Amino acid sequence: FTWIDKNTILFLSNRASSDLTQIFQLTLPDDLSTLSGFIEPTQITNYSLNIDNLLVNRNATRLAFSCQVYANLDIEQTNARKQAELDSGRTIYKFDKLYIRHWDEYYTGLRNHPFVVSIDRQGNETFRLTSDPVDVLLNIDSDSPTKPFGDAKAQWSFSASGNSFAFTRQHDEDSSVA
Repeated sequence: FTWIDKNTILFLSNRASSDLTQIFQLTLPDDLSTLSGFIEPTQITNYSLNIDNLLVNRNATRLAFSCQVYANLDIEQTNARKQAELDSGRTIYKFDKLYIRHWDEYYTGLRNHPFVVSIDRQGNETFRLTSDPVDVLLNIDSDSPTKPFGDAKAQWSFSASGNSFAFTRQHDEDSSVA
């Protein structure tokens, strides 16, 4: 979760009707003693894949999140490819480079990619996305945050102005490594 100001929290949750992890907002009253019940969070995103690793710039004008996507596909295209793979009934994978397995996970092509999107507050103080998410690593076969233990707070940062985004990633790997 991320505190935006003294009354606003953005957090990740799978409480969406899709059961996918999405970004939600919780707005607290100025005086918590007046609170008589549960505060219902507001869903901010509705992407077709799970979201992970939330980071908001200090001006609350941009946020970054990660999704597991294919290196050359966006969120919707990745979802369509995953669905087509499920519908095909096949479970065959072609590995043409090393590092195909780490502990209990095979690397089947999905990569952690950071996405940056602009946000602003509506009149009711609820955040909304004002741009399409930009895949910072589109067409780069690499992870950020790095697998298996990387996270946004340690490996991502916005500049003081909030206009630039810095990240660490794993090196590019191609079949020549094999």
